[in-house]
Amino acid sequence: MTFFNDMRMTAKLMFSFGIVLTLLLILSTTAYLTTKSSQENSLWVEHTYKVISTAEDALAGLVNMETGYRGFLVTGKDEFLEPYRNGIVTATTQLTQLQELTSDNSGQVARWQDLLQRTAAWQTEVTEPGMQLRRDILIGKATTNALIEFESSGLGKTHFDGMRAIFADAIGEEKVLLNKRTEDSANASTMLLNVLLWGSLSAILMGLLIAYLTSKAISRPLNQVVTMIQEIAKGNLNQRSNIRQKDEIGQLIRTFQDLVTYIQTAASAANALSEGNLNIQIEAQSSQDVLSQSFSTMIQNLSNMIRGIAQNATTLNTTSQKLSNVAQQMAGEATSLSDKSNTVAVATEQMSANIRIVSTSTEEMTATIGEIAQNAETGRKVTSDAVLGVQQATSNVKELQIAANEISKVIEVIMEIAEQTKLLALNATIEAARAGESGKGFAVVASEVKDLAQQTNDATDEIRTKIETMQKSTASTVTEISQINDVMAQVNDLVSSIASAVEEQSITTQDIAKTITETAQTTDSVASDIAEVNQSSGEVKDVTDVINTHSTELSHMGETLQKTVSGFTFNT
Repeated sequence: MTFFNDMRMTAKLMFSFGIVLTLLLILSTTAYLTTKSSQENSLWVEHTYKVISTAEDALAGLVNMETGYRGFLVTGKDEFLEPYRNGIVTATTQLTQLQELTSDNSGQVARWQDLLQRTAAWQTEVTEPGMQLRRDILIGKATTNALIEFESSGLGKTHFDGMRAIFADAIGEEKVLLNKRTEDSANASTMLLNVLLWGSLSAILMGLLIAYLTSKAISRPLNQVVTMIQEIAKGNLNQRSNIRQKDEIGQLIRTFQDLVTYIQTAASAANALSEGNLNIQIEAQSSQDVLSQSFSTMIQNLSNMIRGIAQNATTLNTTSQKLSNVAQQMAGEATSLSDKSNTVAVATEQMSANIRIVSTSTEEMTATIGEIAQNAETGRKVTSDAVLGVQQATSNVKELQIAANEISKVIEVIMEIAEQTKLLALNATIEAARAGESGKGFAVVASEVKDLAQQTNDATDEIRTKIETMQKSTASTVTEISQINDVMAQVNDLVSSIASAVEEQSITTQDIAKTITETAQTTDSVASDIAEVNQSSGEVKDVTDVINTHSTELSHMGETLQKTVSGFTFNT
């Protein structure tokens, strides 16, 4: 059976039909030979009947000769010789024909020749002398007694009995041949019936056996293929066949197992991709393997996008931490500025109280003005540092805004790839539907790819939402820092004005007594400016708190983005 199973389908069918046709050929040949033998026997039977009939006709001709001879002897009239004359022709003709009919039987030919000779002898020795004697009686040359004596001699009876005996032997032999040939014909007919009956039955049984073995050799592996296809259609890809035959069905099963392996590879890759593993690789089976090539391209593009997001998320986290540090530093400087502004305010109030006695305490006022100048210089430095910090914060926030915009562009590219992936999955689903039952495994893979694309799309939407929130917070922070910058510029101008005013007061200390009223007014102005500085310091602290809050939110968003990206595994 192994040899038969390894045969090609065409060879199997030709072998099976060849056996059946060979049986039919043997049956037909046997039936033909038997029929031909039966026909030959029938012809020989007919031939024997013809020989017997011809022999009987020849004997009848001799009998007619004897009858005519007897009638002439009795009557002496020539008209009674007509049967005699016709009998001579009949007997001679039939005996000659019998020699031709039995030319294959030398014994019979000898008998017919003997009969011809005996007939001639009978004529010469009996009938011709008898008829001449009867004619002599008519003309008076002989007497009736002579005729009676001639006939009573028994010579005619001896001749005719001899011929009858030869005819009996010849016809008896032909009857023996007839019986034998009839029996042979009957046997041939019986054999023909047996050959047709048992040969047909044997051919049918052999054909059924060959058909069963052939159909089993074909249907058994085909049933396994159908079972494998049904299981694969249910999503069970762990299908293997133990069939090792080398015909077309074996090739079909091996090719189908290669297809199952290919589907398992694609399914494993899709499963790994759904778990965030972007390091998977699928080797294309050929240049026409569009699915593997598209899958590899999608993984490569997705890896590049996620890698870019991870880098930008790291930059975002670092920048937000820097912004938070700057905001905290600004808050500390604002607190220090507020404390020093309070000190200046107290000193100014004290100066206003001492103006009433300024005429008697010029030296004390000079010292106080020096202290004011020192504090004003310190305030100017503080505000200058605050301005620089705010400018640095503005630059960092703008860099953060640029990074957020770049991340937004990356998100758009990811969205586009996700849409292309869904289109690819849709195309794969359509192709699987066209393939029918054998394409249901592809539909499962396409569905998983589509689900993965949807998950990527959802994750990308979430990231884009957070990026948009970050962009809004960054824009708000830029605006607020710009406001802080403006306020700090005003504070710097005010502190510079204070320094200039104190310097002028130092120059005009000697004329202070004369300008007490002007000094009081100036002191009031200084007190008012210090109050504004104090208020501006509080506003700066509030703004830095807002910046700190936004930078914390940006840091949290960066960490969230990093956690989201960390769910994917890819080569850095």
